[in-house]
Amino acid sequence: VQCHVVVLPGPVQGEGHSRRRAEQVAAEAALQQIKVSQA
Repeated sequence: VQCHVVVLPGPVQGEGHSRRRAEQVAAEAALQQIKVSQA
């Protein structure tokens, strides 16, 4: 059963802190893209 893979890119399997870390990295990457597109 893989439900969270829809939100996170790639097979992110780990403990809660690892998944949260991956989400934070993805969020930062999204912010970077927003800054670049607005620049």
